[in-house]
Amino acid sequence: MNTTICLMAVRISETTAIRLSHMQQIVGSLVGIGTLCYFVFQRQKMPKLLGSSTKVLIWWMIAFVLIHNIFLCIVAIWHEVRFYIYSDGCDLLIRTWQCLFFRVPTITSIIGMSAVYMVLLIDRLCSICLPNHYCNEKAPVAISTGLVLFVSTLSTLMFYDEDLLSFKHYCVSTSSQNARRLTVLYAFLFCSHITCTLGFVLILRHSSHLLKRNKHNFVVSEKLKLRVDIVSMRFMMAGTICSFIFIGMFLCANFLFRQIIEFENFIARSSWINGFYSVLVHTQAQDQNCFHIASNWDEL
Repeated sequence: MNTTICLMAVRISETTAIRLSHMQQIVGSLVGIGTLCYFVFQRQKMPKLLGSSTKVLIWWMIAFVLIHNIFLCIVAIWHEVRFYIYSDGCDLLIRTWQCLFFRVPTITSIIGMSAVYMVLLIDRLCSICLPNHYCNEKAPVAISTGLVLFVSTLSTLMFYDEDLLSFKHYCVSTSSQNARRLTVLYAFLFCSHITCTLGFVLILRHSSHLLKRNKHNFVVSEKLKLRVDIVSMRFMMAGTICSFIFIGMFLCANFLFRQIIEFENFIARSSWINGFYSVLVHTQAQDQNCFHIASNWDEL
């Protein structure tokens, strides 16, 4: 076993920032799961004025966040348990297929959440620009089918050539086979989140302006529908802002680690990059507190 890799595995497992990120992920994921379960049980309180396609997208978003939080919590617990069981970094091994069993759902959920933002933006734009021709009552089946096909295809392309029987020293998504593809994927998601944020801002301004300009001419149901749209756009805009901030941080970390820290072994380098990613990116899907991890920044 390569001594450099073993020593790096020990350093990774003992880093305070990584340990804190594991504990943070466990707590944040459990809180997120509990909150979403409560929302599901209170589903009858979902505004009835939301279009059927918007409701479908909200349920898809809930499903993706739940899957993400559950598997993220499992991975964090697994790392902590193995840290206490094994004292030698060379024993901290996991088969690639076992690691991917936990990591693929988290990556798939991130792709799915990004796709939901984009589909919601398109849905809102169609309802505004083509009010007489666009009927979102017929859209749910097409939206669901499109989301499943898109997310499944993209996830398969990320991991199709993995060596499933090889070993990893730290359960990360990145490997020598998919590093470039994952970087391109996150760059694409970064751009899509910026686009969605700008689109939601424009829709929000349009709806607010429409409500103020015609507040005496609209019937009550139309006013309520506009207000529901405004609230939903604000919520989605907050989500996309958090997403592109943290994905942007991951991309910056990826670049900095490659340029400044010249690790001899790719696995070690990608493990550190993904450790940074664990602290910064996953937070946005856990408890939606975008900036509570700032205290961990210096330790990285």
